[in-house]
Amino acid sequence: MIDSVSTLIPSVEKIHDQEFNTVGFKITDADPDKLQQAYNQVLTSMVPLPTTNIEQRIAMLATLIVLPNTLTAKMMTTKTKALAAELSEYPADIVIYAFKEVTKTATFWPSFAEFYKHMSPIYRTRKLLCDRLHKCIVNGR
Repeated sequence: MIDSVSTLIPSVEKIHDQEFNTVGFKITDADPDKLQQAYNQVLTSMVPLPTTNIEQRIAMLATLIVLPNTLTAKMMTTKTKALAAELSEYPADIVIYAFKEVTKTATFWPSFAEFYKHMSPIYRTRKLLCDRLHKCIVNGR
């Protein structure tokens, strides 16, 4: 995402903390039209995956992991809906990436936290970029 934005706004730079975590973005000398285009790109990338699609991915994941022998069909449905609801708050590509990573590492039914650890850094960076672009547009620079 940052690469596509930097093609429109070459001056975009990541700001890092002492541990090299992205904590913000610096944007200088940006054309207002290019700022709007970049912002629209980032907004488009924030669209979540439909809940039904997430539930299908959870069902597929369930075939690949060990399920507790005490897990009833009703509890499976409840867990699936709860996990899908949480995941539906994140961008589609990031959720798909998290599914790929969790599928590689999960042996048992994964918690939301297992997905979150894969999604959080990517989502946080994208959200920071989106917020910075919006601020530049609002401030007219």
